[in-house]
Amino acid sequence: MNYQASLAALSGLGQELHGVKFDLAAIQAILAPLGNPHLRYPTAIVAGTNGKGSTSAFLATILEAAGCRTGLYTSPHLVRPNERIRINGRAISDSDFAAAFSRVWECVERLQAEGALAQRPSFFEFLTAAGFLYFASHEVDFAVLEVGMGGRLDATNVTMPRVA
Repeated sequence: MNYQASLAALSGLGQELHGVKFDLAAIQAILAPLGNPHLRYPTAIVAGTNGKGSTSAFLATILEAAGCRTGLYTSPHLVRPNERIRINGRAISDSDFAAAFSRVWECVERLQAEGALAQRPSFFEFLTAAGFLYFASHEVDFAVLEVGMGGRLDATNVTMPRVA
């Protein structure tokens, strides 16, 4: 799937809150056959009512300044979904976005065909899984993850954070 097809598939899922279920079952089911990429690097989870994005950006900048190859996953995006997935301040490229999203999409299709996944994951779960894959494939030293709207049952919480 190319970048435009990836965006069309993502758009077809509906708006970000459509189909949101606050649990970790779907994201765990997706990440397992992908090799649990979210467990290949340490993470920090940033949650709360206000200031999550700023705090995440500050922490990522501190880690980068300390010499860490740092992934940053934020939500929502302003213009393009690529903004949500960054390494050392650089947004994921269109081709890397398409590659990561396609792997997640194919995995979901297979899991649904096998009956291992009851319903299609949410917009946020797709992007979270793609971000985890991208960070693992680019061997980040640390990833900073901004929680979406689910608190402790948010898709980002499948990691084992070093700090929250």
